[in-house]
Amino acid sequence: MATLGLTLVNLAAPKVLSSMTGIVERGVDEAGLRRIYGLTVILITLYLLRVLFRFLSNYLAHKAAWYLVGDLRTRTYDKPGAEDLKDVQGGIDFEEVSFAYNEDEPVLKDVSFHCKPGQMVALVGPTGVGKTTLTQLISRFYEPSS
Repeated sequence: MATLGLTLVNLAAPKVLSSMTGIVERGVDEAGLRRIYGLTVILITLYLLRVLFRFLSNYLAHKAAWYLVGDLRTRTYDKPGAEDLKDVQGGIDFEEVSFAYNEDEPVLKDVSFHCKPGQMVALVGPTGVGKTTLTQLISRFYEPSS
């Protein structure tokens, strides 16, 4: 609906401008000024409608996207026998963590590091070495292979 309205407004505006140009080319008298005023009001209204339709179109697209995102399952389930976290202090310990998207191609192999609470850490390296994968493992978006 909003896209159709936007299309109609975009088609009507040039016709209004063309009418105004025709009035000016024929010479402007009092009646011509009234017509130009009326066409200006129409043009401003068309512009405001275009802004409104664009806003509605963007709003509806974003609302649809939020519904799609809201339907995604975001819960990570523990493996059977996983231990409960105890005495969480805010640090991160990775000890010989490995991960593979496919069993044949490991992305990370035996990665170990320790981050203290409040410590700022930078992951640097060329494209494809596993920086993003590592951060997704930390947030449990993925589960480690071992």
